[in-house]
Amino acid sequence: MFECRFISLLIAFSTFCSANTFNPFYGVFTSDFIITAPALRPRFIQHAEQGQNSKIVIYGTSLSAGGVWSSTITNQVNRRYTGQITRELRGIASSDSNQGLFNPNDPASMNGLHEDRISVILADQADAYFVEFAVNDAIAARNTTLLKSRQNHEEIFRRISLVTSVNNRVPEIILPRLSRPTSTNTVNSRAPQGGDPYFVAYPEFEREYGHKYCDATLPAMRLFSRSPSLYAELYPDGLHMNARGYAFVADTLLMAWGEKALDTDFANYRRDNLGIAYPENPPSLNEWKSLLFTVTELTETSVSGANADPDLDGYCNLVEYAIGTDPKSSASRPRFKVDMVNGFVRFVYPRMRMHTANHPLTITVESSNNLVDWSSNVLPMPTISQTAFSTEFEKVETQSTQTINNQEKMFLRLKIEQTPE
Repeated sequence: MFECRFISLLIAFSTFCSANTFNPFYGVFTSDFIITAPALRPRFIQHAEQGQNSKIVIYGTSLSAGGVWSSTITNQVNRRYTGQITRELRGIASSDSNQGLFNPNDPASMNGLHEDRISVILADQADAYFVEFAVNDAIAARNTTLLKSRQNHEEIFRRISLVTSVNNRVPEIILPRLSRPTSTNTVNSRAPQGGDPYFVAYPEFEREYGHKYCDATLPAMRLFSRSPSLYAELYPDGLHMNARGYAFVADTLLMAWGEKALDTDFANYRRDNLGIAYPENPPSLNEWKSLLFTVTELTETSVSGANADPDLDGYCNLVEYAIGTDPKSSASRPRFKVDMVNGFVRFVYPRMRMHTANHPLTITVESSNNLVDWSSNVLPMPTISQTAFSTEFEKVETQSTQTINNQEKMFLRLKIEQTPE
């Protein structure tokens, strides 16, 4: 039996895997429990919820130029909240970060576009800027190195940071990953792994500068594995989406930010509006790994093994699988909520849905008053509610059967076990 555990303290979280490495977890307690969020909720949505207007700019490649996914997000937020969002599309097909930065003294930044786009977006004075160029920086023929891509992005960020928005705010920067190339042509035209190395910088930018990295591709990769024909319909060339594909991307981002898609629940939206019905069984650990690791990585237990931690965030792969985070991005972090309710401890966490008899996981809340002796009986935490967010994941709310006082020490952890397939 593989076993991987992590300890979550009531005030601050810490984690360890069975290799006995101990690392801090950057726990975030929020009033909104967000089950799949790779990034915190954008401020422009928070402003809309508070009745304040915002302006957003979509700046990037052909994936942004059409505006379908961003218009879906804008329309949904405008329908749901009193604060309204206006949007400017500044994407241009085939552009990369060289053109995004635009240096008239650098021929690579011209490439026939002859437009100072960075000055245009700065003049927009937006509250939020979506920036996505990595997918084209990865095109081998562009000869844009990883270092050059990073430098271009950092200069774009620097120039945006000097702007004050029309609403007198410091602009936020959002870094979406909208698609992963899957067809032979699109993958081969890019750097190894379909351009993945170029996107490594995006979660790094989140850690270093506080920008919001949002990966909308993981549900698409599950779809690619489970229903190749439907994936091919939504992503006809293996990179660009059709109208339904763009709606799928918008849906993924909305749910990652804790928003309901088009005023209905996640599963019904996908089934009724997109015609997507996932199989009832959640993916097995091996299926999940096949979506997220390369063929070479799958042979390396130090990278893809159940107890491996390739992104060095303190969560081994089994934990990332169980709670729905990306094992190759340390910016993809789970959201937990711990609070006191009339002296009772309440703990909320995400997990793979437990609705199948042959589910590969056993997840138990254990407690301890000394960090040595652990048991589910020290402070029993039975489940009091389960809320499905998709056919695969659910929010689980637990509460202690007895009260504790403010002076009493008590620690919680999730024990996660998986039976070999």
